[in-house]
Amino acid sequence: MNTFINMALVQVVKRDGIPFEVINPKPSKVLLEALSEVNEMINNPKKYPRYSNREDLKKALLSDD
Repeated sequence: MNTFINMALVQVVKRDGIPFEVINPKPSKVLLEALSEVNEMINNPKKYPRYSNREDLKKALLSDD
């Protein structure tokens, strides 16, 4: 760890800046879609069923409706 830090600091001095690109990765399309779906559920909770226990959820998942 010490060796890496020393190497990085030497490069910072030599390059007068960080020796690598610092980026903020963009969220994937799948993540954006999931976040949109969660926001829809939060903003319209009555459109989505709620279950008070696992058995009710299991029945709903196994039903043909």
